[in-house]
Amino acid sequence: MTDAEKKDFERNKNKVSIRSMYFNRFLLIRYLTAGYFFANMYWFILLAGYHKPAAIIPALLLISSIFVIVEQVKKYHDRGNDVPHAFRYYLAQLLVNLIMAGLSYTSMFSEIFPFVRPNGANFMISILIIGALGCLVLERKIYNISNGLDKSLSRIKDYRNSINL
Repeated sequence: MTDAEKKDFERNKNKVSIRSMYFNRFLLIRYLTAGYFFANMYWFILLAGYHKPAAIIPALLLISSIFVIVEQVKKYHDRGNDVPHAFRYYLAQLLVNLIMAGLSYTSMFSEIFPFVRPNGANFMISILIIGALGCLVLERKIYNISNGLDKSLSRIKDYRNSINL
């Protein structure tokens, strides 16, 4: 391998590294999106199995999460900071979790979670609160990324400066 080929190889390797670093800024969003997707999918399947009209709620969340997934896939080639679909989706998921936690103390509990016994309400509320906290963490992360305040961006800039790219 000649010196020019080695330099080209090293330059391409550094470009791929930088692209991966930009893509990995959104790693937590991607993983939690998958978690919420499957949780909503199971909730939808169970409600549909019980023939409950409340199945529309997880169905809408599932459809909304598909937009987030597509947005995240596009981030591999796009170094932009904006993720409007993710921001709106996690705001909606947060509201649904909080509303469902509140409704768990009402007679609506059996309509929303017919697959859980009434004495399991505290468990469901715990799950919903954990889900709401996850949404808050992601909203903060999205805010930081959108405003260039995330730690990953400073690491990318340091790396770029160290390799003179």
